[in-house]
Amino acid sequence: MRRAWTLGVAMGLGAVVACGGSSTPSTTVTGSRLVTYWKDDGSVVAQPPPDLAQTAVSALVQEGAGWREAPGTIAADGTFTIPDVGTGNYTLRVVLPNTPPRYYPESSRHIDLGTDLVGRPTRPLATQSTLVTFSLSNLEPWATGDGLTLISTGARLNTSVPAAPIAGATSVEYALDFLNRPLPEAGDQGWVLQTTHLVAGPRAVPCTAVVRSAAVATSASLPDGGSVTLPLALSTAPQATVTADVRRSQFAALLPELAPGGTATISAFNVAVRAVPRDFSVYYAPFYASLLTASLPAGTDDVDLGTVSYARPFPTWFTEVRAVEWLVTMQIPAALGASAGSITFQASRIERLAGAPSVIVPTLGPARQPRIAGLDALQAQAGVGLTPTLSWSRPALGAASRYSVTVWELGGSVPVSRGSLVVTGTSVVLPPALLEPGKVYFAGITAVSEPGWDPAAPYRYAAPRELVPFVTAPFSP
Repeated sequence: MRRAWTLGVAMGLGAVVACGGSSTPSTTVTGSRLVTYWKDDGSVVAQPPPDLAQTAVSALVQEGAGWREAPGTIAADGTFTIPDVGTGNYTLRVVLPNTPPRYYPESSRHIDLGTDLVGRPTRPLATQSTLVTFSLSNLEPWATGDGLTLISTGARLNTSVPAAPIAGATSVEYALDFLNRPLPEAGDQGWVLQTTHLVAGPRAVPCTAVVRSAAVATSASLPDGGSVTLPLALSTAPQATVTADVRRSQFAALLPELAPGGTATISAFNVAVRAVPRDFSVYYAPFYASLLTASLPAGTDDVDLGTVSYARPFPTWFTEVRAVEWLVTMQIPAALGASAGSITFQASRIERLAGAPSVIVPTLGPARQPRIAGLDALQAQAGVGLTPTLSWSRPALGAASRYSVTVWELGGSVPVSRGSLVVTGTSVVLPPALLEPGKVYFAGITAVSEPGWDPAAPYRYAAPRELVPFVTAPFSP
């Protein structure tokens, strides 16, 4: 069965879709959507995700003045087939549960939609009160602002512990209820971390750092509704240092280029050292342990943190990465009958800590000079059509390996995503059904530098990776 959209005029496909032509020989796109689970013992299990039945894939192909959608079929083993795609380029449309559609420009005939996760494939949640009582000793003398965190790679659990020892205490006992949390199983590895507050550099920048830890090895599975007591003596883990001189003025210099009229501000700026299991890229993996986090004070001036100490409690199969993250809030002006709005993006750079330069500066700038249907997209534009071409120029700073384009609908108190596209060039034709008549939109164009990324495996990420956002002015069909 085919679904067809007919356009009033023929549109060039830019970087996303080349005209396949209805007379080209039929070809088939195959692929799989599997989750690769990395267990504590180092073994790997790949299997379909639990939400596979709610996933849909198809290929969009332009044929003359119209578009054709070739629907795909996903088997129970996670493999999928999309027949009758043609021999040219196409746009892969992926709909995952509870998310807007995602579109990927592709030429490959075999696509890997898999992801990597640390932990067990099965993680049953406790359905009733299930208590683990931690009896901790040998704490660093407790101070205001200290905290305790439980990390379990097998259960993929990272949670703060609501213990509140008195000031100066070196021991504490607390019970953690696992209700609605993954139940510990035999063989799971875990760690209890004590964090403390400190200040760094001449500006006395507030930081949170791990100071002591204890390893937890689960010898037996905890039954739903059961209870267990774990006595643990914390110890001082091997110490490390990191040096960071943050040139925020250079990040601030990019702000006028990020939004129409230069209405962008930095609302937060953090530098963190994180431990990532199995060398996963921390920005997209849902699991990491924070070893050190520095929260820079408000402002756009330079901040030298000097040399800061932190503890390294994890085994060698964890990789330390440095994350530089700055939240950018952008104002979208009222236009075309839609009220003004605002949106906050996280710009970031993720890289392995080993070899990372101590002077932190941006190495990637935003996309520039956007156009929509051939018109200046820094100004509000009406009548752009339902499938306009969105284009831009490459960043003036650094080299982007791809761009993430999200179409946002204006009109409510918060912009709503209608869908996103991944583009390796500098233009894209917005596919059918993304825009609707009478609605007002703007586009977010995030430049991404990630040299190791493979377009045929769009959910497998690499490091280093840097992301810098940019937004257009409003437009309407």
